[in-house]
Amino acid sequence: MKLNGQRIELGEIEHHVKTILPDNYQSAVELVAPMSNRSTKALAAFFSSASNNSSSDIEDERISGVEDILLSMSEGARAIAKNLDSSLASVLPTYMIPSFYIPVTKMPWTSSGKLDRSRLRNIVQSLPKEVTNPYRLATSETHTSRVPTSPIEQKLQRLWETVLSISKQGSVGLEDHFFRLGGDSVSAMRLVGLSRAEGIALSVMDIFRKPRLCDMASICSAVKEEHSSELVPFSLLKHGELIDDVVHELVEKCHVPREQIQDAYPCSLLQEGLITLSMQQQGAYVAQNVFLLPNDLDIGRFKQAWQATIQEVDILRTRVVHMNSSSFLQVVSYMSVSSVLRHQQNSRFFRVNDR
Repeated sequence: MKLNGQRIELGEIEHHVKTILPDNYQSAVELVAPMSNRSTKALAAFFSSASNNSSSDIEDERISGVEDILLSMSEGARAIAKNLDSSLASVLPTYMIPSFYIPVTKMPWTSSGKLDRSRLRNIVQSLPKEVTNPYRLATSETHTSRVPTSPIEQKLQRLWETVLSISKQGSVGLEDHFFRLGGDSVSAMRLVGLSRAEGIALSVMDIFRKPRLCDMASICSAVKEEHSSELVPFSLLKHGELIDDVVHELVEKCHVPREQIQDAYPCSLLQEGLITLSMQQQGAYVAQNVFLLPNDLDIGRFKQAWQATIQEVDILRTRVVHMNSSSFLQVVSYMSVSSVLRHQQNSRFFRVNDR
């Protein structure tokens, strides 16, 4: 199966979780859809200890209003989850590390003796957003995380709070994990866009590879300014070709006045090949489309719309010319709508030429 575009193997993750946990623990890993964001999914690791079944304080650790086997994230459970998380990070890629660590009183089983995975998924799907942070190991919940100090760290902190809808400003710490605070592939794309607007170069792949704020800040760089240069007409012609000579030949071959030639540049090799084939086989790569227009169409406004489109889009005013030098040039010229549209008098038919 896939998660955020990455192929994952639940069996592989479960194997490593079982290996890391103590022998008296049972565990399972599932792909879940949290109540806070049903449109995206996340990995959740469930674990239980045999000692839980005989513990006298289990009732106190349960969360009211949700699945009765769910336990609160006690200090002991948190220590186990953090050790599990750090150990998995050394053997699995980031996208295969669970976002949720869920302690339960016992693993649920069906009447046929199989693990009730549907019940496990429902635990996370029924969790209100306000109580999910402890199960995400969000360090901001402990108030012990390091505070961002550099300008880039503080910018990312504000952007995270915006993208993840975190109301408490300054609550995101350096050790916080983007996906454990509720991030997903969609919010990662939003973060990239907002970061670029702030002058920070960041990609979605960077976020997946370095989801912790401190690590993400270390790989960020300033967005390089893109200098757009205006392309001068005829500047793409081959060196040594005289513009006046080229234009003079184009005027003769296209049968248009000199002032209508707007630009000219070489064809690509693929274009030259297609044109050569069309010359050898008449009608190849030539399309003429006829459209039936409704009776109530305003022909005058229709032509005006086409004229505006033709003037805006250069390719609609481009033709290919075979020069005396055997080269092929694309020629952009000013033309009217009548050069593209052919309208039969007293008819509702228009023909569009595409050559």
